[in-house]
Amino acid sequence: MTQKKNGLLTPAGFLLFAAVAFGGGFSLCYWLLQASSQTVDVAPTPMEAPTDPEPAVTLTLRPQARTSRIPVIMYHDITPDKKVFFDVTPKKFRAHLESIRANGSTPITLDQLEAYLTQGEPLPPKPILLTFDDGYEGHFTEVYPLLKEFNYPAVFYVHTAFVGSTAGRPHMTWAQLQQLASEDLVTIASHTVNHPADMNSLDPEQLRRELADAKQILEEKLGKPVVHLAYPAGIRNETVVAMAQELGYHTATTMDEGYVGTSAGLLELNRFGQSQLAEALAGSSGEADPDLAISALTADFTKPLSYVQVTVNKVQLSMALGGRPYTVHGDRRYNLKDYVLEVPTGAAAVTGGFFPLRGRDTSKMIGPVLAQNEEQLLAPPLAETGGLSGRPLVMIGAEKIVIAPFNRGYLMQETGIRSLLPDVRDVFLGGTWLVRNGLPQGREQMLKVNLASYLEVRHRSFIGVYGDGRFVAGITHNRNSAPKLAEALAAAGIQEAVLMDSGASTDLVYRGQSLVSYEPRPVPHAIVVQAEINPAAPPPRLPLAQGRP
Repeated sequence: MTQKKNGLLTPAGFLLFAAVAFGGGFSLCYWLLQASSQTVDVAPTPMEAPTDPEPAVTLTLRPQARTSRIPVIMYHDITPDKKVFFDVTPKKFRAHLESIRANGSTPITLDQLEAYLTQGEPLPPKPILLTFDDGYEGHFTEVYPLLKEFNYPAVFYVHTAFVGSTAGRPHMTWAQLQQLASEDLVTIASHTVNHPADMNSLDPEQLRRELADAKQILEEKLGKPVVHLAYPAGIRNETVVAMAQELGYHTATTMDEGYVGTSAGLLELNRFGQSQLAEALAGSSGEADPDLAISALTADFTKPLSYVQVTVNKVQLSMALGGRPYTVHGDRRYNLKDYVLEVPTGAAAVTGGFFPLRGRDTSKMIGPVLAQNEEQLLAPPLAETGGLSGRPLVMIGAEKIVIAPFNRGYLMQETGIRSLLPDVRDVFLGGTWLVRNGLPQGREQMLKVNLASYLEVRHRSFIGVYGDGRFVAGITHNRNSAPKLAEALAAAGIQEAVLMDSGASTDLVYRGQSLVSYEPRPVPHAIVVQAEINPAAPPPRLPLAQGRP
């Protein structure tokens, strides 16, 4: 396995396990007392209310903003003489505006969008932002009259070196731009000076001139602050984004597809091409979508590690509670016992994230993964992430666990992940939420994440957070569907739980002992729990079920 380069985490101390009562007159406390003479509490301490990560105003979106589906639509030239596929005729553009109105959508300004994303300022129903790149004359002669007719605001991105140019396609003049700026329906924004073909290839001085000079020229000519930018062809890297921030841009748009909430940050806002307007409108909403809600959980990794085996609603559970999770990504597939040996103070482990079944010697994972033994985010090619949208992406930091519905936008990038959890140490993709905010997830919710096996009856692995902030890693000893497991975990007092790779991979190791009676399948990823073990605690009971999964 690949070894971690830096120091290790502090091991957890010793405390007693707090439990919650179950139906039928039995309690988890009862099961513990059968195995130990120690005194335990009957009910868990209420969990501290989740708190949102503190966002940086000019870079990150509020977590709540990610629960809405706000589209930004990108146009180029609007011309009666359509020359290339992304040109739009005035007749077609009018039809677009009519479809926006028929859908009940409301075009907004870019300043309104920024205020919503950063400060939570309210927006009208089904907000949508219209943007136009390159400063063509058709924006003034064809687009602006229609915008005035419908009273729809928009953004015109202008590259200053082409203002007034008649070579090739004619561009707007300064007089036309000044008229637009004076009437306030249109926001004039920067598209650099020369529209470089590749912003990433510019040296620092060239890059600064493209971004700073365009901003300064527009402000001097129009008499208004210019704080919005569109990257030419959407091309940018970390250096380009950092320069845009340094120069005072508040937002920047890309050509990455998706709703604004899936953007990496305010300086990398997604847009839909105009040909995708119908699709963007169909799924748009400015209201909170519970399927996109982000769970920000305050965890207590100083709690001692305890072992519990109990049956809840006929689901036979083994759980390691407490301690500090530490994920390991192998260079090939190993048994869980091997992973525990790799982690100092490793005391328990549960099956990790999902992986393709083919190729026993591969460490390939499904979805992004960041493991503490590697210290780098490994993201699969975009083409391999189809069908994963909405699955829970688990992010673990020093004191928090954040779980967000996966998308192919900002959660494929380290900057986007760190916007939710700056000190993130571990990242992995689960199969489906089992429990959200203390509530079991049912068939309807699980169907949305395209997990084909959620109704299959099989042995299952899971991780989560207990009601008092303790980390939970567990398995079922008997075969259950995912909805049935969800109901049992919620009844057991677990606040948030995520399904991990299951079936023949299902395994829980505690004190060097695998707690399943079959030979589990080797896996490329494991969630090891670090803790010092109380020598007075009883050993695990024997597995409750026999046979292969």
